[in-house]
Amino acid sequence: MSAKEVKTKKGLKPNDNLFDLAGPLELSANEFQMNMAADVIKKEGVHGEYNAISKNKKIAQDVRGLMQKSGVTTPEKLPLEEPIKNVKKRLEKQKKLSKP
Repeated sequence: MSAKEVKTKKGLKPNDNLFDLAGPLELSANEFQMNMAADVIKKEGVHGEYNAISKNKKIAQDVRGLMQKSGVTTPEKLPLEEPIKNVKKRLEKQKKLSKP
């Protein structure tokens, strides 16, 4: 699924940053897919934006297929996490409270 489709499925606005609301599994799946794509593109000597995007999409489909085959919850079905802005504020507040 595209980021736009995932945002729609999760009820997010188009300008919301999906990664700011993603949990560990969703983030790691995306990072794994991006790293795999970068490695394959480099090893295969893929040239041109269109070819790189096509290769990236293929690898994303493969990662998604592996997740489905393994019984892992796919990203669009994972719950939204607390916004990263809120987490940062909470941690800063805790840090200030714990200072002697």
